[in-house]
Amino acid sequence: MLYRAKKSFNIARDGFTSEHVREGQIINDVPRDMARGLILEGFIENAPAGAKMAPPLENKAEVEPTDQVEPVAIPENWRDLPWPELRSLGAEVSPTVVRNKSDAIQAIEAYIGE
Repeated sequence: MLYRAKKSFNIARDGFTSEHVREGQIINDVPRDMARGLILEGFIENAPAGAKMAPPLENKAEVEPTDQVEPVAIPENWRDLPWPELRSLGAEVSPTVVRNKSDAIQAIEAYIGE
């Protein structure tokens, strides 16, 4: 079944590998139970009749922005932050998913070079 993204979001169809979906993008291979939730939350809708998947981009530069990324400000007392703030900070600087406090600490330490 094909679906059209109503807004941009990230999806992990297999539960591990995250993929960015752009608004208006036609997607497929979404598990039925996940699709139902995404439809109810307003992220996707059934694709219009005749919709087709876009061909993969040839040039990776078309996908990745070339603008400089602003550095993330790490407060001096970052180790004392409550878990939700620590997780958020770790997620900002981590190239992988932050699943627990240890992941967040490792990501922040790597970012600041400790």
